[in-house]
Amino acid sequence: IESAVAADLSERAVGYSDFVSVQRDDSGAITALSADTAGMNLLRSELVEQVLEALDGVDVSVIEIPLGSLFDSEVVWARGPAIRARAMWVGTVSAEFESEFSSAGVNQTIHRIWLEVSVPVTLLLPGGKLEVPVDTRVSVAETVIVGQVPDTYLQLEP
Repeated sequence: IESAVAADLSERAVGYSDFVSVQRDDSGAITALSADTAGMNLLRSELVEQVLEALDGVDVSVIEIPLGSLFDSEVVWARGPAIRARAMWVGTVSAEFESEFSSAGVNQTIHRIWLEVSVPVTLLLPGGKLEVPVDTRVSVAETVIVGQVPDTYLQLEP
């Protein structure tokens, strides 16, 4: 999933400005960020198509699951002998964009745009089948927004 999305994004050479336009006032200060929603939705549908094509050649995969992973305990998680299971993807691929802002300093904010892709997978275990989603999060674009340095700064820890 991740390699199909990364290959497509690399081929397109998309950047932050392909998704978001920055609006400024007369002094150059940032006043708003505007997303190109139509362009993002078009890209999302094309990326879903790429993932579907990549998964089209995959019928059934054999995976090994540590026995401890079947129990709800951190002590034995990912430990023990491996159980062989077959996995096959079923249904469709869904994808959604997510926007995230995080502080990068006194006057800096990082804006990241993520694409979250989910593929339903059926695990064929010796005792029956188990349906689980396989979720992948891929960073599509990122920028650092620099604001004005404040005259006074106070940060209180809770």
